[in-house]
Amino acid sequence: SLDAPRVADLRPILVRVTPDWPEGLAGSLKMSGVLAGTPRNPGLTITAQGKALQWGTGMRAATLEIIGSVAPGSEATAAFDKRSLQIAVTGTGVVVPQGELKSTQIKVIGTLARHEGSIAATGDGFAIGAGFAGGLADRQVAGGKPDLAWSGTVSRLTNTGSVPLTLAAPATLSISRERVAIGTARIAIAEGRADIERFVIDTGRIDTMGSFTGVPVTALARLAGTTFPLVSTLVIGGDWAITAAPKLNGTINVKRESGDWYASASTTLDAAELALGITAFDVAAKFADDALDASARFRSSRAGTADATLTIAAGAVPGQLSTTAAMQGTLRADMATLRPLQPWLGTSAVLDGRAHAEIDARGTLAKPTFTGTLTGDALSVAVPQYGVQLKDGRLRARLADRSIVLDELSVQGGEGRFVAEGTVAQARNEAALPIANRANVEVRWRAENFTLVNRPDLRIVTDGNGTLALQDQRLALTGKLDIVEGKVVYAPTVAGRLSSDVVIVGRPRAPADTGGMGDVPLSLNLDVGFGSNFRFSGDGLETRLEGRVQVTNDAAGVLYANGTIRAVEGTYYVFGQRLVIDRGNLIFNGRADNPGLDVVALRKNLAVEAGVEVLGTVRVPRVRLVSNPPVPDGEKLSWLITGQGLDRASGADLAALSAASATLLTGTQRPLTTQIANRLGLDDISFRDSGSATGGTSGQVVALGKRISDRLTIVYEQGLTVASNALRIEYALSQTLTLRAEAGTTSSVGIFFRRVFN
Repeated sequence: SLDAPRVADLRPILVRVTPDWPEGLAGSLKMSGVLAGTPRNPGLTITAQGKALQWGTGMRAATLEIIGSVAPGSEATAAFDKRSLQIAVTGTGVVVPQGELKSTQIKVIGTLARHEGSIAATGDGFAIGAGFAGGLADRQVAGGKPDLAWSGTVSRLTNTGSVPLTLAAPATLSISRERVAIGTARIAIAEGRADIERFVIDTGRIDTMGSFTGVPVTALARLAGTTFPLVSTLVIGGDWAITAAPKLNGTINVKRESGDWYASASTTLDAAELALGITAFDVAAKFADDALDASARFRSSRAGTADATLTIAAGAVPGQLSTTAAMQGTLRADMATLRPLQPWLGTSAVLDGRAHAEIDARGTLAKPTFTGTLTGDALSVAVPQYGVQLKDGRLRARLADRSIVLDELSVQGGEGRFVAEGTVAQARNEAALPIANRANVEVRWRAENFTLVNRPDLRIVTDGNGTLALQDQRLALTGKLDIVEGKVVYAPTVAGRLSSDVVIVGRPRAPADTGGMGDVPLSLNLDVGFGSNFRFSGDGLETRLEGRVQVTNDAAGVLYANGTIRAVEGTYYVFGQRLVIDRGNLIFNGRADNPGLDVVALRKNLAVEAGVEVLGTVRVPRVRLVSNPPVPDGEKLSWLITGQGLDRASGADLAALSAASATLLTGTQRPLTTQIANRLGLDDISFRDSGSATGGTSGQVVALGKRISDRLTIVYEQGLTVASNALRIEYALSQTLTLRAEAGTTSSVGIFFRRVFN
């Protein structure tokens, strides 16, 4: 009897007896039994229960129960027909190298010479049941040595899981220490069948022959415990005849009988374009004295054609394909269009173009070397929603010296082109080579007047050059990039996003925002410059941007920037008024998402030029009123909103209220009247008092204004109820001196002088 609550504690004792006991022993085990009879033919009765058992790294069981008994024989004879046999095994959560079994049950009852049994196992996507009958017998092998053998019949074999499988008729089976033989077997697999004519393994020699037809490729993948990467209705058939006695000889043939391969659902392709349109697919292999000669052929109406060959010379060990024997292979592939590949990109991009590959393999299976060429013409990528339209692409690459060398990759964007060349990949074992023999993984790129994005709200045209290299298992992108032309229209309304602390049942939890791109294998070091034709518009700001910024990132993907972006010839709408940016700097010296602010915007050509100053950072800005000359804050606000001081506020209450309310309703956006005016080609539409002595509605006019420059303004006034109109031209000679000419109901010319006293 044995009671081991911690099986791992037994390993030091077991290793002294047998050094091969594995490291990963764990769980608890209770076991009791009786061994009786003669030393030559003993009998055994055993009962065992185990929990959380583990044997090495590849075998474990949540629970395991075994009850078994074998009657003893006499000293003179085994008397298999006289010795009763009973076995019952039940397990849950059993994991073996071939897969995981949720439940397992084995039952055997009878005698050693004649017994019946059943096996039942369930797992993820399968439920297997089998029934058999047979018995043990002594047989003599070469040299007169006794060999215990089991022979019998498998009467039932079914799988009612995701891959239906049924044994159509009983099949014979014999197993001994050196020989395994399966007789004729007919197995239904899904909608097809497999016919095994013979399968014999005898002292290392193999002899097998059979055929199959109507077998779905997806069913074979599921039987192998894998998922086929494509949506498939492909059905294959074939045959095999292999002998190893001891050298390998025979043939294997596989061919398409019907069906196709399909991409997953796509937003840019219809259902007909998801199929590859396969018309032929076959593989043939011939073994001759351990040498292999194989070929494959692929034909489709949409995905093009491919032909491959592989030959492997005979090796030193009979009956095996040698990984060190001479090998030679070829691949020739043509794609008239790349559109069938588009759904596998995982995006809404539309890919097109032509591709051709010619690849030759030499060396051995263990150390192959590849040479050949990859070409592409008329390549294009279109992502309309992002404004990406790349066309007229060209690819010229070759495989040489354990690397992929990019001779040319060019694509047109707008009126310019992007060109890259260099070494894009190296062999996995390249790091083991001497430094002098390693391939330098580096791609050099350059852009000339290249339109990267072109949308109504975003347009970027770039010049630049740099490199893309592999450093410490990360892609390193370095270079200089100049935006020669650009336009950004900022939309402040952003789609909502759940915080990481909000969890919805049935949906994956949103990842916490770390402020970076995540653990991406990319290292950035880009010098980005804004040329003389890059404009920004949005959130009340209209300006041209200039400056340079050095952009880098850390291992977590957080972006950092160092440099200054300046606003040139900019205006800013605040409190319903148009301000001119006197000084506008975005200062980067740390994380790219939180630059420093140094902005001063003023309402120009007034006796008191009032405005706002913004300091601090984007996350924590500090805003205050400023003026030139300095006046109290109340006066600054009056000049900013009404264009005049507090002493004249009574005559401008309506205009001040209109501007203030526009600010409250639209923030830094332009007021509604200004937006309407801009659509009509004007700068401002307003309602105000004409200055009539009588007041009331008779003195109200609508004013249409157009500011020709910071100094020259044209205003047309039309009375709302009285037939009065006026055209007024104002020119600011200085902050205090204005020249005005007016024509209409009343005409006049004058010079107006304003002086402010503190």
